[in-house]
Amino acid sequence: MRKFKALLKKDWYIHKKSILTPFWIIAAFYLINIIFITGAYFSGNLDIISQNDLEQVPADAVSFIANSVITVFPGLLLLLFVIITTQGALNEDRRLKYELFHRSQPVSIWQMTASKFSVGVLGNYLIFIIISILNAMVLNVILFNIDAFHFSSALYGMLFAQLIYLKGALIIGAFAFFMSSIFESAAFFKFISIMIALNIIILIINGIYGWQIPTPMKYFRMIINTMPAMDNLSNDNFLVSEIIKASWKGIVFSMQTLYQLIAVAVLYAGGTFIYSRKEIA
Repeated sequence: MRKFKALLKKDWYIHKKSILTPFWIIAAFYLINIIFITGAYFSGNLDIISQNDLEQVPADAVSFIANSVITVFPGLLLLLFVIITTQGALNEDRRLKYELFHRSQPVSIWQMTASKFSVGVLGNYLIFIIISILNAMVLNVILFNIDAFHFSSALYGMLFAQLIYLKGALIIGAFAFFMSSIFESAAFFKFISIMIALNIIILIINGIYGWQIPTPMKYFRMIINTMPAMDNLSNDNFLVSEIIKASWKGIVFSMQTLYQLIAVAVLYAGGTFIYSRKEIA
């Protein structure tokens, strides 16, 4: 356990600047908004949402949707920085000329790669959690002041989005991590380029010969799709409580989630296996 903690500290130190970058982006976003709001307030052009604007929408629906939607921008930053961090995870030691030293230590190769994967995915996700909580606090103060706040719906809305982005970070991170065992730089983007090229070739072949060869991008989209199915909801059943129930079941207790977790495990194990067979530089 002490060895693994040491590895985590080492990998955190390497990627700390990248992982903390979303904080500065969000801080700049808030600063810009404060400047514009202050200017609008003193010029008399500040239009505040009133309760009358939302009188046709139940407070629980407003709270659930708003707390889900407000995580979109931090969530996109999360996925971007997971890619940036994990696509070079298995090449950082080589790039920094430390690979021979670290690989010669009495530490399991699985502990080494688990540390790199954990910092790349869960380290970025922790920053996302902190940012989303801060955003939710600001949002819910506003909703409370206009009588559109519903505690449980707001909480479920935030958890709903956080679970979706956790799955997304794990899946995208696992693909990028695996590709880092094959390519030495820009691994994930090279993978996407190859996927696009294969799709174009297959589409051309299908168009010429009338074949029905499935494209790899189709299966890739199926694996990375983290949105839960809402097939059981009807127009008459479109209540926040039912959405929460259906989304929780779709995100956590579903075969799709099981397949995705298996894919993450296979990609992690495959990346570790390839990395263990590469020549130490």
